[in-house]
Amino acid sequence: MNDFKEKYKFDPNNASKEIFKEQLVTLSNLVSGTPQEELIAFKDPKVQELVDYIMAAIIIENQRINGSDTFPIQIYRRYKSEESLKSKMEDWSKRDDKQGKTISDYLGFKIIPEAEHSIFYSTDSVLQGMISKREEVRAFIANMYNELSENQTMTFKQYSQKCRKVIRQLISIFPVEATARKSYYKSLLKTLNTDHKNYNDFLEDPNVPLTLEEILDLTTVNIKKLLSELTFQYPNEVILYKLKSDLMNTFQSSDMLKYLGLSISSDENRTKSKKTPNGYRSEFIGLNLNIKLNDGKSICLPIECQIQTIEQYKDGNSGFSAHTKLPGKNLKLKSIPSTVAGKKYSDPQGHLKEYKDFLSHIMNVSPSCAIAKSTGSDFAAERVSIVTYDLYEAFRLISRVPKDSIYFKIHYKYFAELYAKRKELFPTDDSLLPLYLTRDEIPNPQLDYNKYTNFFAELRDSLSKTLGMCKKDNDPSISNDKENFSK
Repeated sequence: MNDFKEKYKFDPNNASKEIFKEQLVTLSNLVSGTPQEELIAFKDPKVQELVDYIMAAIIIENQRINGSDTFPIQIYRRYKSEESLKSKMEDWSKRDDKQGKTISDYLGFKIIPEAEHSIFYSTDSVLQGMISKREEVRAFIANMYNELSENQTMTFKQYSQKCRKVIRQLISIFPVEATARKSYYKSLLKTLNTDHKNYNDFLEDPNVPLTLEEILDLTTVNIKKLLSELTFQYPNEVILYKLKSDLMNTFQSSDMLKYLGLSISSDENRTKSKKTPNGYRSEFIGLNLNIKLNDGKSICLPIECQIQTIEQYKDGNSGFSAHTKLPGKNLKLKSIPSTVAGKKYSDPQGHLKEYKDFLSHIMNVSPSCAIAKSTGSDFAAERVSIVTYDLYEAFRLISRVPKDSIYFKIHYKYFAELYAKRKELFPTDDSLLPLYLTRDEIPNPQLDYNKYTNFFAELRDSLSKTLGMCKKDNDPSISNDKENFSK
């Protein structure tokens, strides 16, 4: 029996390391000889450590530089999955202007507020105009709720008039680019008109007062849901503007971030607003990570920094503008191998390859992710925690399927099975433990010059080996022993 266990033993920790080596070779072959060649630097463990320091520094410096009226923020970090990068590289290879163009979102930051508190005054005239508009909508919502509370009954006509006012407010707060979102609200107006007409045609006296519950039995247009959506949507313009202003100030002013090599890209196309027909809204800041190598040269690694409010983030995950609703964005569910609870080896048929193939699939489709947030009190960013998800991001991707989707139950059942088998299928090494960083632990020559220089010396040595993978492809005089290098 012991021989059987050893023969068919499957260790996810060891298997994941083997798969990572294979990914490293695949990535090297993919980007070698292209403008994307330096992207392999993001696979270097010391570069990944530097990225962790940068995330913590952004949170700490944003609070220090912008003061008590700034939003406490959290950062979602993800490295693009192998499958996603491969698809992007294929698209890039077909472009006529591919020379000199680099993929700028292999590493992405998504920054959202941990909590939102209102701003009532600003010396920035643009922001103050947004604040004034926000207060008008806030007063409208309060008045509408008061009317519903004070008038327990109303005619269908009166209800329709109130709904139209709320819907028009919703239409007005979305930008002109949100054509699909605006069309959706306009369709609600048509539904309301049709329901009202049908009601009038059905009754001799359509002006009989009704309770709200009675009216909601006659139409699918629910004023409470509309008011709730308006409540969440109306402050987004103010919050997004303030967030971007604060972060731009942080990136431009922080010496700590400059010492770590971070700067804002001069490419204006990378710092922009994004507004789509489905109502998706976000601000982007193009960042560069500049690292000096042992030979005196430097590499410039792009980072895509995306900024959203809490509601925009939720909307993009599972709401109206959910990413998974876009064509080709659904995650195909690979069959989960059978397991024996608590035992990390395969069934008597010896499906060891099946286990590794499944883990390889998850590692290729699932981006490496982490969340960084302050653990301080009273919005004080004194200590930052960084929790890495990596393989477990696959769970989060599946759970993003909108709850109103017919596929939600299928995905949820899959998620439950995957979670139940996590110990048999997924690694459980120390890299998944939370990391805690304070200002003093971030390399900074002003605080500890020796610690700072030692870290970057180690980074340069490590990076020279990682970058050597691609250079070996281009220089036939150098041995191309990638298998040995990746070990």
